[in-house]
Formats: sequence, structure tokens, C-alpha cells
Amino acid sequence: MRAFVASLMLLGLATAHCVIAADDPPAAPTQALSTAAPKISVSGIKTVTTQKKCPAARCASLGDEVVISVSGDLGAYLDHAQRQPKQVTLFLDGVDTGIAAEAKDREGGTLRFRLERNSNHAENKRVWSALLRDPFSNHYREVIASVGVAGGVAEPAKGSTFTLSVIKWEWYAWLWAGVMIAVVFTFGWLVIKRDLLRDAPRPAPYSLGRCQMAWWFLLILFGYVFIWLISGDRDAITESLLVLMGISAGTGLSAVLINANTSGTAALTQAASDRLALQAAQQNASAKVASASAAVTAAPTDAAAQKQLTDAQSELGVVNAKLAEANNLLNGVVAAPQTRGLLRDILSDSAGNMGLHRFQVVVWTVVLGIIFASSVLIELSMPTFSPTLLTLMGISAGTYLGFKFPEK
Repeated sequence: MRAFVASLMLLGLATAHCVIAADDPPAAPTQALSTAAPKISVSGIKTVTTQKKCPAARCASLGDEVVISVSGDLGAYLDHAQRQPKQVTLFLDGVDTGIAAEAKDREGGTLRFRLERNSNHAENKRVWSALLRDPFSNHYREVIASVGVAGGVAEPAKGSTFTLSVIKWEWYAWLWAGVMIAVVFTFGWLVIKRDLLRDAPRPAPYSLGRCQMAWWFLLILFGYVFIWLISGDRDAITESLLVLMGISAGTGLSAVLINANTSGTAALTQAASDRLALQAAQQNASAKVASASAAVTAAPTDAAAQKQLTDAQSELGVVNAKLAEANNLLNGVVAAPQTRGLLRDILSDSAGNMGLHRFQVVVWTVVLGIIFASSVLIELSMPTFSPTLLTLMGISAGTYLGFKFPEK
């Protein structure tokens, strides 16, 4: 009986709990946080520039500032970006530059950005490479500015187009132009007056290794200054260019060492030894001639004495001819090679014979130099040469040095 009563009580409690639960109103669902960005649009732009000459009213260049006006709730848009967390960045021609706003006016609805090139941001470098491309043919470009959340898409823009001045000729640009002209004149004076590109003072021939070093030094120097003046990029030199400069420097240094260690010593020793032997033979032949002449003087009609004098004179003539040849050879070894002009000197060995190994080095150096200059002037960036191409240059340099040993 007690068990039955206890069961009825448990059944009643369970029924009452179900009734109470059924009468309670349903719990309100958790409200999801909205991830959609507030609607804004770019309605105008103002440039803050030091440009004095520009064909448009709104003009700017790298280093200048632009103030973008936004229609809509800018404060909510900034808060939305902060929750991500991301920044609101500048977009140029629809590409994210990664440039964050320096000043934000939530109530006025404006954002201030400074136009700058950041080599660590891939998209920033890409957009500026496109905008600054071919600066000598395109001094100005029309650019559409907008804003957006970093890594996203640009917001709609209307009336935010400005003129980008690609080349900004300020006083320091003219100063650097003067410095580069001075470098060229100084280099030319050193080449002409101080034999900068020769292994020895004039009239020694020009050195291929030194000319190659000077070629890459001047190209990289002028390319670096040019890119820096226009884009402000101070990290333009690529790793492959360092390798290329190392190859040219190693080639020039190895050529100097080869010249110092194989400067005709063996040939000089042999020529000197031959001359000493021929000088001794000349003394012996002269003594025979003198003895035969005395015999002929004592017996003018003696046929044997006449024949002995003729043979001695012939022997002396042969020795004299060989001695003259040895002297000429010795003078050729000792005498320094003479210049034949820049092009012939770098293409020819010390004997004046042109070599394919030298021609190969010159052609590849000129080809890569043209590619380098085109990339700097058109793309406004220094090229990155592939490891295969650098290996090819190394093989060419090694071949040149290998053929240089028998040249000496």
C-alpha cells in the first residue's frame, strides 16, 4: 500500500511539472550579431599637396595627403571594421593599398590618408607599380580613390577622382640629378686620365673584368636613385642583383690574380735561357771565323783554309740569325700589351686575338643590362633574375677565366 501511494505521489509531481512548463511562454531566441557592414559611399575628395604645376585642380603625388568625404554613418562603419578587427584603408582604382587613415572625423564624415609606398604590402607595391609605370610617357594619371575594410572591396565612389603626378620635380630631385651628372663626369675623368678601367697605366689595354664591374655599378646606382626619387622606395635592390654584382666582382678580381701569377714567367725564362746559349755559340763562331781568317791570311792560296773560313762564316751567320730571333721573342714577352681601343681590348687577349669566351661575356652583360634599364624606366622596379640566368652568367664568367690562363 505504501509503495502504491508513493507511486501516485511521484506521478502527480511529474504531471504538475509538465503543466507548469507548458504554460510558460517560449524563450526568445538569441539575437545574432549582424556582420553586415553599414552602407556608406565616397562622395568627394580633397588633396593636400605642395605641387605648384599641375593641369588639374585636384592633384597629388607620393607623400601628399588626400581627404576623402564619406556619405553614410562613418562612425558605425569604423566600429564595424574594428570588431573584425581590421582597419579602414585607402583603395586606388579598386585595389587595396593597405594605407590606414591618419585622421578620422566621425561627425564630419572624412578620412585623411597619406599616399605612400609600402614594399612590405604586396597589394600596395602592385598598385603603385601600375600607377607609376612608364613615368616619362605618362607624367599624370587619373586615379579613382575610395575606402573599404582592409582585405575587402572598395565602397562605391563618385566624384573622388584626382590627378596623380607621377614625377615630382622638387629641389632635391634637381640636386640629385646634379649629383648623378657629377658622378658621370668624375667617372669619365678617372677612365681617361687615371686609367680606371685598365689593369696598368696607359698604353695598357682595357680590362674586361673592370669594365663589367663598372657597368653594373653605374646601372644599379642610377636605377636605385631613379626609383627612390619617384617612388620613395629605399629597398629596391633585389637579391639577384647582389649575386650578379658578386659575379662581376669575382670575375674582375680573379682576372687580376691570374695576371699577377701568370705574367709570362715561363716564356720569359725560356727566352732568356735560349739567348744565353746563343750568345755563347756566337762567341765560339766568332772565334772560329777569326782563326780561319788568320789561316787564310798566312796562306792565301790554301783551299782548305778558304773552305774553313767559309764554313765558320756560315755558322756565325746562322747563330746571329737565331740570336736575333731570340731577342725579338724576349722583347715580345717583356713588352706590355698595347691598347687597341675599348671594344677590341675587351674582346681580345694580350696577343690581339679575339676570343669567343670574351664575346659571350660581353653579349650577356649587355643583354641583362638592357633588361635592367627597361625594368627601371618602365616598371619602376629592379628586375629579379632567375637562378638559371644567374648560373648562366656564372658559367660565362668561369669560361672566360679558364681561357685567360693560356692567354698569359
